[in-house]
Amino acid sequence: MSRLGRSSRCLLALAALLVCGGPLAACNVPVFRYALEHWRQQPYEIVIFHKGPLGGKDQEAVQTLEQHSSGEGVLANLDVKSIDLDREPDEAARELFAQQEKPTLPWMVVRSRDVDKNQATVWAGRLSENTVSGLLDSPLRREIVKRLLAGETAVWILLECGDRAKDNEAAERLQAELKRVTPLLQLPKLTDASDDRLSAQGPPLRIAFSVIRLKRDDPAERMLVSMVLTSEEDLPGRKEPMAFAVFGRGHCLAGLVGLGLNEKNVRKYCSILLAPCTCDIQGDLPRFDLLTSLDWREALTGLPRRSPSPKPEAQARPMPPRPRQQIMNRPVLCSHASSCCPQLARLPCSSSSPASGPCARGVANSTEHSLATIQRCSSGQNVLVISTAPGSLSLARWPCCWSWSGC
Repeated sequence: MSRLGRSSRCLLALAALLVCGGPLAACNVPVFRYALEHWRQQPYEIVIFHKGPLGGKDQEAVQTLEQHSSGEGVLANLDVKSIDLDREPDEAARELFAQQEKPTLPWMVVRSRDVDKNQATVWAGRLSENTVSGLLDSPLRREIVKRLLAGETAVWILLECGDRAKDNEAAERLQAELKRVTPLLQLPKLTDASDDRLSAQGPPLRIAFSVIRLKRDDPAERMLVSMVLTSEEDLPGRKEPMAFAVFGRGHCLAGLVGLGLNEKNVRKYCSILLAPCTCDIQGDLPRFDLLTSLDWREALTGLPRRSPSPKPEAQARPMPPRPRQQIMNRPVLCSHASSCCPQLARLPCSSSSPASGPCARGVANSTEHSLATIQRCSSGQNVLVISTAPGSLSLARWPCCWSWSGC
């Protein structure tokens, strides 16, 4: 497909999303912020070809990748496959190895999904510690992550072509349009609905764009250069400045190249990132992901990474279920229940009358056709009595409300 045709298709897709955003909107949180809090990155596939056991620094390099993949080290969006060619690999592995040009073992192949959702080779070469280090991290990616976590709507990567005049003109054009359009854009109005709630630990919700210039021959950024150039099949051969809008958790919109890097298209990209997030937009956006070494959840919330589940033999033995006859027709003090269940505090407690209100309905639903009534004890206290119909009694949905005790 020609570059013009590809760009037109991407922009038409964006235009359609803008038009359909309202009727399909699931919430009013803008796309860039919802992506930052919720979207997962596509994993990069790292394939290591070798013969026999790896030793020394080669084994250490593979272990570094595996630690980042599993989260034992700094978490990264990658999966590692180690393929021993002496052990009869499957057909897919043999075909991938056959595609390599003069591979020197151990050989590393880095692949990811491009804008068209096809598997593309990002980089291939001999495995080394330096290569692994450059794949996992780089100065510009750290800066991009820093700005996104500070609440910027998008960080624009301007990939230079090497012609100083063209690069400077493209940078000035991009920065001027971002400066012009920013005060004209508006954030969606959030409501009190649960779907519109932002993470309390997240950055302030604001509109802000910045530009980072990336040189194609920067040795520290060669992996980042490969990531953006392999996002579409025709980009490696283009000798023009390119702009990529990075948002969320290192997600990138399809690049704007040559004549496509203009005011109209920059404005469209900014608009779609500020549109209310819809159910379908994550799959429909023409985008790809960068490889980043970061636990985004921990960075956003401050919560420690979830520990792996203990092995079955180390898990505590579950408590046996309480016999039904011990929990049927047992009272719950309203005063206690209301202190841990705000909905019960609104429940009218009248002597010998059927329970009503939102919490009573929740009780009835969670106990599977049970009968909930409010009664008065001889002590004068109001109590909630659950009488169960045939069937099991489930307390799992309202754990804070159950404090079984007598009068």
